[in-house]
Amino acid sequence: MLATSNDGVTFEKYIGNPVISAPPEGSSADFRDPKVWNHDDKWYMIVGSSKEGKGRALLYRSNDLKVWEYVGVVAESDGTMGTMWECPDLFRLGDRHILMFSPMGMGEKKAIYLSGKFDYTTGRFTWDYCGEVDCGFEYYAPQSFLDAKGRRIIIGWLNAWDWMPWFQNFGPTSKNNWCGVMSIPRTVELDDNGHLRFLPVDELKSLRGEHCHLDHTVIEGELQPLPRSIKGDSIEIVAEFNLKDCRAEEFGFKMRVSDDGNEETVLSYSPKTGELQFDRNRSDGWSQGIRKCKLESADKDTLRSHIYIDTCVVEVFADEGRTIMTNNIYPNPYSINLKLFSLGDKVELISLDIWQLRSVG
Repeated sequence: MLATSNDGVTFEKYIGNPVISAPPEGSSADFRDPKVWNHDDKWYMIVGSSKEGKGRALLYRSNDLKVWEYVGVVAESDGTMGTMWECPDLFRLGDRHILMFSPMGMGEKKAIYLSGKFDYTTGRFTWDYCGEVDCGFEYYAPQSFLDAKGRRIIIGWLNAWDWMPWFQNFGPTSKNNWCGVMSIPRTVELDDNGHLRFLPVDELKSLRGEHCHLDHTVIEGELQPLPRSIKGDSIEIVAEFNLKDCRAEEFGFKMRVSDDGNEETVLSYSPKTGELQFDRNRSDGWSQGIRKCKLESADKDTLRSHIYIDTCVVEVFADEGRTIMTNNIYPNPYSINLKLFSLGDKVELISLDIWQLRSVG
């Protein structure tokens, strides 16, 4: 269906709708989530679909956005990448093309990307690398755009929906008549290996308020780094730890901790396994589960993490943006304490910066 607008507020539906009345022959009735872009004075549209239980993405082409020609299958699952590809997005980045989508039925993977080459003549995409956009519980259907500075930026929907029975899918938010939030904007960049890095946009720095800093501090047991004036329900954290000769079994942060200690969300790192772990089993009395991911920087001498904590979301950036973990939590509004901790032995905190975040509104 097509609708047009001159102001982005008032829309007029095209009298000739629908512009595409049915899926192409051979594809299932799963046919949705169009993404449209312009290339060499022609319009292209990629659509999520499936065939015989395997996800795929379809391509259309148009001169005027009204009459669409079906080009063909851009790419499809080999049987290991889900049953339906939702919210596909295809864009160029440097000398590569990226196909990003959210696969249904792929277990813990909520958003993945394929890195390769796209041929506009044949409409085929060939790829040689598959990566995960975010390894947390919630990061779904990311969509990208180019900004005025030429940056490729993505924003995702933060609410998992297929890991629990349908009547529990959206948790406490459903009682308040809302469902998920949008992620902070992230730039998409290529590293030297053709893999993607996702970094918070620089503009987020404008939200920084009161600042707290620590240098070269040994953590053994627990330490509360926040002054009373900074509340831990909306903060930005940049931390660097010394991994050289570190004998701690596990260290990291306890976030959104209640005064009595009954509520806490734990982000930890194990030097032995090189794994980053997010534990929300005690976050709020409803959320469940632990997520782990191996860091590419596990063999380095330092660990640097960049964390955004909002009232119901924690977004973690590690590996210089190569490993991201996003999770929703719903703690009591009064659970605002933050703690550093180390188990088994001590760890050296090289530096820590914490900012209170102002509201965007």
